[in-house]
Amino acid sequence: VQPNNPRFGYENHIQDIYRGFFTNNIPVDIVSEKDPLTGYKVVIVPAMYILTEETAINLEKFAAAGGIVVFTPRTGVKDESNTVVNMKLPGLVAKMCGIEIEEYISMPIDQNNRVQFGLPELEDEFPASIWADVIEPKGADVIAWHTQDFYAKKPAATINRFKRGRVIYLGVMGDSVYYHAIARWISGLAGVESLLETPIGVEVTERRQGEKRLLFVLNHHPGDQEITLTSPFSDLLSGKNLMGHVTIGPRDVLILT
Repeated sequence: VQPNNPRFGYENHIQDIYRGFFTNNIPVDIVSEKDPLTGYKVVIVPAMYILTEETAINLEKFAAAGGIVVFTPRTGVKDESNTVVNMKLPGLVAKMCGIEIEEYISMPIDQNNRVQFGLPELEDEFPASIWADVIEPKGADVIAWHTQDFYAKKPAATINRFKRGRVIYLGVMGDSVYYHAIARWISGLAGVESLLETPIGVEVTERRQGEKRLLFVLNHHPGDQEITLTSPFSDLLSGKNLMGHVTIGPRDVLILT
């Protein structure tokens, strides 16, 4: 109801992040903020505008036990009674993030910015739009900077050690290329591997049947696509043993075990 920018939509923001993992063939669950988080390696918290103490404690416990928590802009602005918190953003999770938000910018419709990452695994520059947080580190390490306008060279993203885990704060919103790269970096940090490397438009999902692991490979393209299998599989539909370069037909499916 209060997007703070005409270009921001919460559902779109969630879909952008989800799509980043989906295009990398990395499975994602959608869970309630009150659900137990044990068993996961990474928890993404997109723009949690209303943040309760219960949720903050749940996320702290997850990070303290060794998990990775990722926050995005507009986190922790209000409490459960829809009242703006009387503390520096991101509010209740500022300490675990190791930051405070010095200033935030709701970008005009016709104005964007760019963000430069400085990690060995992620040194790219990406377009940023809609929203920008100018971050003041309070113990966190800076991993990205704004590159344009009056807040150029100011921190745009950070990572903080929190007991046995890590907390990442991404202070910008980006495009599909940005979220694809971010998803790949975060997954690598957590030791989460892609189910299978495939071209965009070839979906892979995993199911378990007892001790048996099944990979469903779906080609959404109207033409042939090639995938590479680095270990031997059997296709349950054709009965063929497959390995190496494999062609999957238009709108076709493989069920691999």
